[in-house]
Amino acid sequence: TYIKPQQRMGCYMDFAAAGVKLQNSGYLSIPRFWTGENKYNWSYVDNLLKQQLSTAPDAKIMIYLFVSVPEWYYKKNPDDREQYYDPSGKLRTITYRGPLASDRALADEVKMLNALVRYIEKSPYGKHVFAYLVGGGGGAEWYWPAHWEGVSGYSPTTLRSFRTWLKQNY
Repeated sequence: TYIKPQQRMGCYMDFAAAGVKLQNSGYLSIPRFWTGENKYNWSYVDNLLKQQLSTAPDAKIMIYLFVSVPEWYYKKNPDDREQYYDPSGKLRTITYRGPLASDRALADEVKMLNALVRYIEKSPYGKHVFAYLVGGGGGAEWYWPAHWEGVSGYSPTTLRSFRTWLKQNY
């Protein structure tokens, strides 16, 4: 379920009042700040962290990132959008979550993560950040997207990646 900003701030205030200084940022929505290739809208990140620190000025924050690529990425790289067979045998496309088999997506995500960390570390709230937790896949736990809806791994990119793996290993 989605936690509304006022609910999140209430949680931060409650924990701060109890003396808890280590906090989670709540997961940052990458599509909200990654606006294009090497383009970022940092105001989203600024607003979230400033709000959190306004409720808990002594907080030490772990930045939680659920890695996914924004829609602009799929418009440039449609083969990376994962596909799966649902229980009825129909091939479907996943409209969310980042591709796990794409070297191109991985390289772009690494650039984005490096840019984010550089930005945060140079920001006024950078001294409050003690860790970055990066997750991906279906639920930020690195399991394959759509595994609960059917059999996944049928995008053109995943097929190429699997064939490369087979050639290297057999």
